[in-house]
Amino acid sequence: MPRILVLVVVLLAVIIPAPTLAQEDNPAEEIEALALRVHHHNLRTKDFTVWTGGELGDSTVPYKPTWEMGTVLKDWELPGFREQDEAVSWDDLERPTMLNIWASWCHPCVQEFPDLTEIALTPEEHSYDLIFINSFDEPAMAEEFVERQDPKLHFLSDPEGTLSGTVGSQAIPTNILVDEDGTVLAIHIGSYTPAHAAFFEMVAQHPGVGSFDPDDYPDLEPIAELLPVTADNTEPIAPGAQVSGVLDDETFQHAYRFEGNAGDSIMIRMHADNSELEPYIVLLNEAGERLGESTDYAYEPTATIQNITLPEDGTYLVVATRFLEADGMSEGAYTLKLTQR
Repeated sequence: MPRILVLVVVLLAVIIPAPTLAQEDNPAEEIEALALRVHHHNLRTKDFTVWTGGELGDSTVPYKPTWEMGTVLKDWELPGFREQDEAVSWDDLERPTMLNIWASWCHPCVQEFPDLTEIALTPEEHSYDLIFINSFDEPAMAEEFVERQDPKLHFLSDPEGTLSGTVGSQAIPTNILVDEDGTVLAIHIGSYTPAHAAFFEMVAQHPGVGSFDPDDYPDLEPIAELLPVTADNTEPIAPGAQVSGVLDDETFQHAYRFEGNAGDSIMIRMHADNSELEPYIVLLNEAGERLGESTDYAYEPTATIQNITLPEDGTYLVVATRFLEADGMSEGAYTLKLTQR
């Protein structure tokens, strides 16, 4: 179903800070800044992260892992998926390692695979190794998927999800970060975005450092993080007209403007055109205040804002982007149509 949000109030956002040079000299501060970013992502995606310093995301989700952070996950050994893949046990680890539990039918598993592949193939550039563990899958589908991947990747097999069950994870993808002695440093359930990767890097470098309390950020809104938009850096769009574009990692946001009158009813529809794009739209007034935003639900080809009544005469802005914006993992072509009554 399309994403629909009926909203006429202004939404206020807490700015999510990026780590600064000063924070690089203070790992605890940098980890807290990254934890805030992950917490914001998780609120939007309904994913969940737990680490020795706290919980990140909606604490009411039903699939929180039950494993106690900071304790050793031991006495496990998994066979290789292919003949070339060696079996691995908990005492084979030589440095921090992330265990990625995936299945070929799982959309977020497949979507995050290119970024995880980059981490796995360049261990010298990262603070942890990465091993892929296939679980809950159809053997033929899993084999076909693995055949398309880089042969240097290391795959293990856990068809019944024993390891996932051990840590109390009830969903995939699940990413478990353990230290070289098997101590569990963090578990993330859901899509592994660049924000999560940066956070795991710091946790692997500084185990046990830092903490995060969601109650310290009571005004945090799970809304899109946009680049600055003004009428001067937008393209015009006429009511009833359709515009098109392509979004990717380099250009993840387009902006349009139109003239509206008080009382006008607005509907905006953005559709992915034969692409993997996960569309997302935001409606603002000329001052940049948000009047409407498509709901945060990924993997849908259509985003919609409707039943917005314009509060006054003036210029309005429409931002066409992708789910999770700069940290999004989808790209492709789209069409966007504005209806004004």
